Amino acid sequence: MGRASRRTRSVLHRNRPGPPVDVGERRDRDRACIAPAVSTRETPRKKPWLRAGRTGRGVHDLERRATFGELYGVGVDDYVDPRVQCDASAVHIRGYYFPWGTKRIPYGAIKGVRSVDITTLTGRARIWGTANPGYWANFDPQRPRKKVALIVDLGKAVKPFLTPDDPDAAEKVIRERSQLGPGTEPRRSGPLI
Repeated sequence: MGRASRRTRSVLHRNRPGPPVDVGERRDRDRACIAPAVSTRETPRKKPWLRAGRTGRGVHDLERRATFGELYGVGVDDYVDPRVQCDASAVHIRGYYFPWGTKRIPYGAIKGVRSVDITTLTGRARIWGTANPGYWANFDPQRPRKKVALIVDLGKAVKPFLTPDDPDAAEKVIRERSQLGPGTEPRRSGPLI
């Protein structure tokens, strides 16, 4: 056999003390030390909601996708979607502040919540921000596909305008934890946003 190139030698010596070994032999040895996992995905992803361990030799273990609840530590009775989280102590609105800041609203600060139908002029076309100084819509690129929004009254001049994935479930959790009672008013058209 001929002499190995500089690149081949560096690959063979990487993360392994001692003499170089055949690449195929190394691959088989590393696969044998990988622990079983939930999924069969072998390549690591660079996402915060994925968890991956490492073996002592620098080879990624098989990984599994953590559930949203596992990642953010929420319970069974909480409401969670990528933009709105209702946990035991507060409502967290992701993408509320520039650029991507989260607004935390304690349940004690909520004076009321109402559900509104949204159209193109009443918030459906607004991905972030507002044209109406009385409301503020958090960043939600999925808002044009949604039909219902929640307006949270904090007793202040600006009211958060939310579009959760499941507005009925989110409204129920917010009303229950804010001790507002069940919502009896019918759903109306939303304000101009």
